[in-house]
This record gives sequence, structure tokens and C-alpha cells, in this order.
Amino acid sequence: MQLLFSMVFNSTSFLNGNEHWIPLCLPKFNAKGFLHAYIWAQDRVAVILISADKNAFFNMREVKEKVLADLTKSGIWEKVLTSVRRGRYLMGTNNPFSTMDSEERKVDADVSEDDVGVPGITHFIYKSRVQVQFTMPALPGEDRTARRLLSLYRHLHAVVHGRKTHVKIFHYLSRRFSALVWAGTGFECYTVAEGRVSRGVLARGTRGIVRWVRSEEGRLFVSGGVVF
Repeated sequence: MQLLFSMVFNSTSFLNGNEHWIPLCLPKFNAKGFLHAYIWAQDRVAVILISADKNAFFNMREVKEKVLADLTKSGIWEKVLTSVRRGRYLMGTNNPFSTMDSEERKVDADVSEDDVGVPGITHFIYKSRVQVQFTMPALPGEDRTARRLLSLYRHLHAVVHGRKTHVKIFHYLSRRFSALVWAGTGFECYTVAEGRVSRGVLARGTRGIVRWVRSEEGRLFVSGGVVF
């Protein structure tokens, strides 16, 4: 499914509001045959319907129209579009689970109350092993910084998972970034700060992030779906 989503959202040919009907092979579902996917996408939002019937295009079109009509009538469609335009949540400093006291918190007026905020923390990735999904805030707008951050995450993941012994806590320091990896029960949390930051500060920030994610699990992760 990740490959399907990547194909749809990384190709301009699928994001023009036209309808598409493509064969799809999901080996874990049926390695000897094809499913067919109806794809309609606009404004970075897609409706993807999968059928085992290669002649079901027009039926899938009717289903899509009914789904859009119901979502529009209920007001959910506009909320989805607003959320997509806004993008991922941001790093602010108003996280209620932050262990810093009120005098140390500086609330960013551009960050909504729904955003996570931990003073001193630049970015994080939280992986839920239970849901087999991850969540993270928006990457920095500057491409070079974003690439460096992703490169650091790849390094941290390799260090934690490349050792024979199970690593639960890993503290990383460099001139540009400091990081802490916490591999807990059912999750992994990778937390990054700019500059040289102590393990204690990173640990407090990481605990705050884990608490925030757990309080928002129903909003951040898709649960109860079918997995192929």
C-alpha cells in the first residue's frame, strides 16, 4: 500500500482531477492475479478504491461520487482539504506534557493548540510498532537542513538496529545536532535538537513527546484497517 500511495502522490499525472483505472498486484493478497485500483485525486487528496473485478470501473466511480457527496454534506471534506493545505503539524513550545516549568515555555503564536511543543527539541520521529506506522512534524523548510535531518535519522536507525544487542537508549552528539533514541515497549522515538544538548534535556523532551503522541494516537494513526 505504501508503494501505491507513493505512486499516486509523487506523480503529477495522478493529481490532476482525472480518473484512473490501473491493475495492481498485492503479492500477500494474491500473488497469482491482479486487483484493480480506481484513483481520483485533487488538491493532494485522493480517493482510492480497490476491486477484484476488472470491469468495475463505473461501479467504483459511483462509489466515489457517493463518498464525496456524503463527506461534503457532513462538512468533513472541507476539513480534510483545510488539513492538507496546512500540512503536517509543527514543532512549537506549548506541549502540555513538557517537563519544563511555565516560565521556560515560550508559546509560538503561529502554532495551533493541537501542535506538539517541547522547548529545545527541533524535530522527532515516533514509530508505533503496534500500528506499524510512524508520525513526525513538518520537516524544516530549507532543503539542505531537511536532507541533513533525514540523513541523521537513517544513521540513528542503522546504529540502533545494526547491533547484535538490543539498544534501548542511544545518545548522539555532533557539532550540528544532538539526538536521543528511545526504543520502548511498542514504540521507537527519535528526538533531535540543534547544537550540543545534554542527555538529560533530550530525555525530558523525548518523554514529553511520547506522552503527547500517546494522547493523540487516535488522530495520528490509522487503526482497525485491513492489512495485506
